[in-house]
Amino acid sequence: MDKRSFERISVGEEIRISHGNLIFSGTILNLSEKGMFIGTKKRFPLNAISLIMMRLKDKLLKIPIKIKRATKPSGYYDGIGVELLDTPQDYLDFIKIWKKS
Repeated sequence: MDKRSFERISVGEEIRISHGNLIFSGTILNLSEKGMFIGTKKRFPLNAISLIMMRLKDKLLKIPIKIKRATKPSGYYDGIGVELLDTPQDYLDFIKIWKKS
């Protein structure tokens, strides 16, 4: 039984995560209209509010996120699941492009 409300799409887009005064790098491994799984070795507190920055063509999207889960399969953190708090139309258009690929 699948619990997801939205289809996940595999991608490999590099992003930045702004948390407090610090900026970390990550890679979007999969995404949907309401969330993402981001590969990163940085540990973030659950339920923390952060900001992701991703480049789409000539635009820089800044999307507020909430950290929903962290994965630690081999003794170290390798990714975070995030909920998008305010999804811009440019992001939704980006998803449509990936669905067609």
